[in-house]
Amino acid sequence: MSYKIESLKVRNFKCFDYKKFYEFYFVHDTNPTILSGPNGFGKTTFFDAIELIFTKRITRLNSEIEDGRTNLGKNILLNTSSECGYLILTLINERHEKITIIAKIDNSLTKLTIDTAIKFTCIEGEVDTNKFDEFLSSDINWKDDILGFKNLNYIKEHFNIYYYVSQAESVHFLKNSISSRKDSMTRLLQTETIQGKIDKIEKNLIGATKAKNGVLINDEIKATKAELENKIANLKMKLDDAGGVYKETSYTPLLVYPQNYEMKKWDVENLELKDISEKQLLAYIDEINGIYNLYHDLPDYRKHLKNNEIMMFSNDNEAISNYTKFNVFMDGNKFNLKQVEDEIEKSNRLLDVFKYSTFFRSGLDISKYKKEDMISLQELGMIQETLVIDDVDIIVSEIKVLNSQLGENQKKTNELIQAREKLHSVRENNANASRCPYCDSTFDKPELLEEAYSALSTQLKSSQDNISAEIKSKKEKLSIYSKSTVNSIGELLANIDDNQIEKIRTVASEYSILLKSEKKIDDISKIHEFVGAVNSWRELDETNKIIELKRIIESKLSDYENKTFSENLRLYNYDNIFKENADLLSMEQSNLNDKTATDNKIMFVRYQNSLLRNNEIDQIKNHIKTLIIKLKKLEKVRNNFDDLKTLYNVAIDEYKNLVLKKLRVPLLIYTGKILQDYQNGLGVFINKDEMRFVSNGDAKHDILNTFSSGQLSGFVLSFLFAMNKRYISEQTDDIGFILIDDPVQTMDDINIASFIEVLRNDFPNKQIILSTHETDKENYILYKFLKYNLKGQSFNVKDEMY
Repeated sequence: MSYKIESLKVRNFKCFDYKKFYEFYFVHDTNPTILSGPNGFGKTTFFDAIELIFTKRITRLNSEIEDGRTNLGKNILLNTSSECGYLILTLINERHEKITIIAKIDNSLTKLTIDTAIKFTCIEGEVDTNKFDEFLSSDINWKDDILGFKNLNYIKEHFNIYYYVSQAESVHFLKNSISSRKDSMTRLLQTETIQGKIDKIEKNLIGATKAKNGVLINDEIKATKAELENKIANLKMKLDDAGGVYKETSYTPLLVYPQNYEMKKWDVENLELKDISEKQLLAYIDEINGIYNLYHDLPDYRKHLKNNEIMMFSNDNEAISNYTKFNVFMDGNKFNLKQVEDEIEKSNRLLDVFKYSTFFRSGLDISKYKKEDMISLQELGMIQETLVIDDVDIIVSEIKVLNSQLGENQKKTNELIQAREKLHSVRENNANASRCPYCDSTFDKPELLEEAYSALSTQLKSSQDNISAEIKSKKEKLSIYSKSTVNSIGELLANIDDNQIEKIRTVASEYSILLKSEKKIDDISKIHEFVGAVNSWRELDETNKIIELKRIIESKLSDYENKTFSENLRLYNYDNIFKENADLLSMEQSNLNDKTATDNKIMFVRYQNSLLRNNEIDQIKNHIKTLIIKLKKLEKVRNNFDDLKTLYNVAIDEYKNLVLKKLRVPLLIYTGKILQDYQNGLGVFINKDEMRFVSNGDAKHDILNTFSSGQLSGFVLSFLFAMNKRYISEQTDDIGFILIDDPVQTMDDINIASFIEVLRNDFPNKQIILSTHETDKENYILYKFLKYNLKGQSFNVKDEMY
């Protein structure tokens, strides 16, 4: 049953905001309906909404212009990103039965991926938009596609070929390649099933060529060929090996095993060689020879292990450097951890005394005084019993109070006196100096410099007031009170400055790190074993110390007794053999003293293996025959599928060409009717056997490259009419409307008149919805239909909706 559009209601879609539903109503039994009004008020948006509902896409949108990683802030379809968008389309048929399709646009998706942003539901009858929120709160069956409801039959994939054409996309179909144009008819021709079979044959079974990987039959053929080649090579090797003759050898165990120790697989009486490859057999023989040789090379192997250890330390510059720093802590052959701890404790105490003694080291500078430092020094045992911290704290506080009472000039005078006294103490260390350390003046004799200092000192001190005198008195008292502590700190920190303290701190840190590293201590102890009492390196600089220690360590390397030991070590991988057989090698193995016993064990293994060869050769031959038969069958199956694919392609091409033949006449008629002022002929032809459109039978170039924009628009309309008229019927298709967005924009007056005549005469049962922003063209179209008593509808989008 053919359905026509009764209404479209949109909210929060493109140019329509979310505040209300904007409604397109189409009057029943009127034709055509013309959407008119200025640009930007929603004419094209109406067609976008219809295409979106029926195809889940909008042809004219191009997502490739945006970077897929860009966050656009909102979905391209929404007017307001904080709300979902809704499209409500109501369709009606001749029996006034109605179907309403509702599309919901999710506002949580911000990309141009329209396909995932839309869900659909479909109901019989209408939806009251005044109660739409109540409807949304009900149990709704949302689906990804309206075809999922199976109540409408139409051609979704090429909606804009059979039902809808847009001026903005007037050459969309024509820009496709010739093969793509033909593929556009696949749905119409209902060849999807056969095309699907062709795709399955090519993509899953045999590929486009025999060399194609990743397809079932090709891969199976390659795997079978590879297996066949492998079996043939294996058979050749077995036949070659079978040519050797191994005499019968009796069983004798080669090794003596500890109690409950698992015997070697090659040393048991009943060898399980059935599933053993030639490679594994050779591995058994190599292991037998390896154990024999290592048993004889054990003294050299132990030297080898020791030499490796020696070279490891010789190449470890960091370990040698640590030895030069910390060897003093070696007590005989043992590392003295207690001594390191004592050194750390001694260094930390010195650092703490230096840290907390700033007041005493600054000449009792009141500004450097901190009671908490005094307490810390007392805990460190540096405060003499004669000095009471609380008494010192009181004196310092009194001095600070008196200092605050001094005038500015007196403060400066006192500071000058203090500075001169400090400079004077510096000069006293060099009593013969005759140059003033303060102003750099030169005196003939040191005595004259001392007289000048004393005279000025007397003058400055006489200028002090009573407060200054009292401050001086208290400072002298503090000095006498603190003298013993100052002396004890001075003795402990003699000649230690900030640079020395930093060095002490660095050494203490290195000692602490050393205590935490068992590896460093073990390495130092091990190097000491190598170096021993040799002292030739001790007086050298750091670089030469390391060089000399390397020489001393490498002097401990041992020579091997067996001249071929190094070659045996490489040939038999002694390291792995010793690791896996250490317990066996530590025991007395009398058989390993005799090379004959070892050779007999190898002969026994080969003899047991040869008994199985003949049986294996027969099995391989039978397997090769099976693979040859399988390969021939696979190749036959591939050829059959290739023939079937060719048969399908030929049948589809013949069918398409037959359809093209039927399409040529209606297309020629409609293009001839619409393009009546076309100077190169009457109508457009379709070339034989392909979808190439030409201006006449002799032309070679497609009209896309020769027609004007107006002529292309007329052709696209003609193609739409031909396709719709020829292949769309009410019995097979439920869409009873034709949509044309702005068809007359680039057409001249003659073509417009011809276009209207085609609509009026050839599609009387179709609902035709056009758009234009030109009022004269709108009036002309309605007038031409009215002359034949066909009443049309004018829907001015601006006036009706805004």
